[in-house]
Amino acid sequence: MNFANPVSKQIDSKKVKKQRRTNRKVYLYVFVVAFLFLLVGIVFIFSKAFAIKKIEIAGAERFDTEPMKTYLSENIGENGFSLLFDNNSLNTMDLVFKGRLGDAEGKLKFEFPYLSKVTVSYEFPDSLKINVEERNAVLFIKEHDDYVCVDNKGFVVSIMSQAEFDEFTENDTKGTSVIRGIVPDEYKIGYALDNDDKNIIYDTIKLSSAINENKTLMGKISIIDVTDPGNIYLTAYPSLSVKFGSFDKMYDKIIKLAGIFESGYDNESKGMIDFTTGGHDVFIPDVDIEKEEDIT
Repeated sequence: MNFANPVSKQIDSKKVKKQRRTNRKVYLYVFVVAFLFLLVGIVFIFSKAFAIKKIEIAGAERFDTEPMKTYLSENIGENGFSLLFDNNSLNTMDLVFKGRLGDAEGKLKFEFPYLSKVTVSYEFPDSLKINVEERNAVLFIKEHDDYVCVDNKGFVVSIMSQAEFDEFTENDTKGTSVIRGIVPDEYKIGYALDNDDKNIIYDTIKLSSAINENKTLMGKISIIDVTDPGNIYLTAYPSLSVKFGSFDKMYDKIIKLAGIFESGYDNESKGMIDFTTGGHDVFIPDVDIEKEEDIT
C-alpha cells in the first residue's frame, strides 16, 4: 500500500507551480528585452545615422558624370536602408540582399541611354555607388562637319567635331574606320540611328567590327564607303583601295585581305585590290593600270 504523506504532495505541487510561474516571467522578460533591442536596432538602422551623404560614379570614360549625380541627388539625406526597400518590389527583393537599388538602375538607363549597363548600390554607411558601362562606338559616320559615333546595336553614343575625332584617333588602340555613304535622317545621343535602310546600318556594323577585330587589319582600314551597298570600297591609308563588292561573304573576303597584309603589304604600295572579278583576286597598281598581277 502507498502511505505517501498528502501534505508532502501538496508542497511539491506548489513548488512546481511556482517554478513554472518563475520560468514564464523569465521568458517574458527575455522576450521583452529582445523585442526592445530589436526595436531600438530597427529605429537606429533607419535613422539619419545612415543617411546618404555622397554619390560616387565609376566606369564613365567619355561622358560627364555630373548629370547622373544631379539626377540622383534627391536621395541625399535619405536613409540608405530605406532606399533599398523603396527601390525594389517583391519581384526584385533579391536585389535588397545584394544592396542594389533596382528602380534607380532602371531610371538611370532610361534617362541616360548612352549607358549600356548600370548598377546602383548602397555602400555602408552613407554612400551610393554607381557603376556604369558606356556604349562603345564601332561606327564613325561622317556627317557634314561632325562624326556620328554609333555602337554595335545602332545607338548613337556621341557626336564629335573634327578636332575631337582627330584627338580620339590618336589615342585609339582598337582601330577606327570612317563610314561614308550612310546619311542619317536624324540622330541623337543615346537613341538608335534613324535611317530608312536599317539593314545597311547593321551590315556595316558587322563589316566594320569584323575588320577592326581582326588583329592583322586592326587600324589599317581608314575608310569604308557603302554609298553603293553592292559595290563597297575600302581604303587602307594612305594609298591602297579595296574593291570589296557587296556584303555577301564578307568574312571570307576579310580573311583574304588579312592574308594579303600578312604576306608583306607595307601600307605604301599604291593601287587597288579587286575582290569582284569572280575568279582570282587581283592587284592593280596605280603605276600601270593596264597590268593586273594575280595575288592569290
